[in-house]
Amino acid sequence: MDKSARLPSYFPSQPTPSYTHQPRPDEERLAITGENERARLPRGTFRVSSKNSRNAVTLELDNQEENASIPCFDKDAVIRGRIQLHNWERVQRVVVELEGQLKISIAEGGNKTRPLFRIAHVIWERDEADTQCPQTHEFLCPLPNSYSTSSGMRPLPPSFQVIFPGVPGLFANTFYTISVHVSRVWKIIPKPILTLSTPMKYYPRTTAPRVIKNTVPFFSLIKTAPEEYYQVVATMRSRPGSGFASIHCLLFVPSTCTYALNDEIPFHVQLTAPLSSLLSFAQSSSCSGHARSSTTTRLLSERRTTEHMDARPLVRSSSSTSASMRSSFATGISRAGRNNMTKYSVRVFLLRQIIVEVRGQRAWRTSVLGEGKLTPSPPGHSPPCTYPYAYTPQRQRSQNQPEFFSPSSSSSSLRPTPTPQPAGVRRLSTVYSRFSGLGGYVFGSNTGSKNITVPASEPQEDPGSDPIESLDWDGTVRVNNPTEIQTGGFAAGCLVVKDFIVLELQPPDPSKNPLIALQHTHPIKLVTDAYEDTWT
Repeated sequence: MDKSARLPSYFPSQPTPSYTHQPRPDEERLAITGENERARLPRGTFRVSSKNSRNAVTLELDNQEENASIPCFDKDAVIRGRIQLHNWERVQRVVVELEGQLKISIAEGGNKTRPLFRIAHVIWERDEADTQCPQTHEFLCPLPNSYSTSSGMRPLPPSFQVIFPGVPGLFANTFYTISVHVSRVWKIIPKPILTLSTPMKYYPRTTAPRVIKNTVPFFSLIKTAPEEYYQVVATMRSRPGSGFASIHCLLFVPSTCTYALNDEIPFHVQLTAPLSSLLSFAQSSSCSGHARSSTTTRLLSERRTTEHMDARPLVRSSSSTSASMRSSFATGISRAGRNNMTKYSVRVFLLRQIIVEVRGQRAWRTSVLGEGKLTPSPPGHSPPCTYPYAYTPQRQRSQNQPEFFSPSSSSSSLRPTPTPQPAGVRRLSTVYSRFSGLGGYVFGSNTGSKNITVPASEPQEDPGSDPIESLDWDGTVRVNNPTEIQTGGFAAGCLVVKDFIVLELQPPDPSKNPLIALQHTHPIKLVTDAYEDTWT
């Protein structure tokens, strides 16, 4: 490199131009973000005073709802307020203290108290010049959003309280307090510290990532935008040796699996199986065998008489049976209906599970957050098949996040994987497809594990075969009391709160029915706020 080369001379940069959201005469506004309602802080003031009339202390907290009984703060909040002293003589020190605790208790393991944080802010302290204490003290105290554990920093849990009496008894409470401590002296002798404490609520706000399209019918949306739905797969199994096939169950929910507490969550349920299995699910065990033999024999006899004719009338015959079943499958969700073991039940609901651990003893309880409302789909509106392109992303559970829900298995999310097809087999869908009336069917699981085929060109004379049908329901589910729940799931060491959407199928006479009751849980995340598009 030539040492005689000189660097070019530099000139100072131009000053940054002033910006404004107002367009210039030669510009046009395309979009602007509107003011988020949640970003607006309340303008009310919370007040509380001590009962000591002579040395009374009043605490005022800004940015609160009008007539609020307990102050409430969001994540990363700054507590803004003031302290008023009715007697400010001989005051030595004024301190504001923030504290958070977690208390849990179970019958088998006793109770446990876990301090989350404790932070003291000195608002005023007498100096050597013996300055007179002011009557009013303004203060700003940031609220922490995490706490320290042996494994590192963890997010601060929201305010939460639950009490489950009985066996096993369970109690959990995360609570926060703000306190004012005023210390005085009288001729060098310190007087007792006057303390004013009040509870406060901590509710970190979270927002759903996308809007839920619940105004478009399911069968229209699944064809035009299949990525809007997530497909949950389950199987209602039959008892070994019963001779009945299992029922393939699909639950379609909005693909994000993250919903607001006040959202109305749309869903779609589809049950697909041979007609005999669906009849067994709909009828009691005393008549399920007769239903299978009579209905299947009737359909097969009709097929034998028309085996050289067009198969479409036979399809309509089968569809009419399915239509009558659809109309009679309107689900009774009431408790009385669920307790009646002579009736079947199709149920979709939101479930919350609370798990606590004290001294190595773990206990859990569940509560229903909301019941779904189901409506049978119109007859002939849906074909007996699934939608192979429904959104089913890979989800892997962390090793540090065990599955606590023991009564049922949580759904796994697997993409349908293509498998080599035998010669002469038409793969029309990932589950069930009818491609030539009653003459041929294709069956396969959502992972492509197996295929059972009946050639469409040659009608079969197997008296044990029966047509594959499907039943569909549309519905919505939501949290019953979002103002009381106020928080989604969280994990705080020895306290874990999880939320699920549950598909429950209860056959009539469960102890005698050839089908085994199903309760399939799928984890979801509940957040405080729905998605809000602020672009205008």
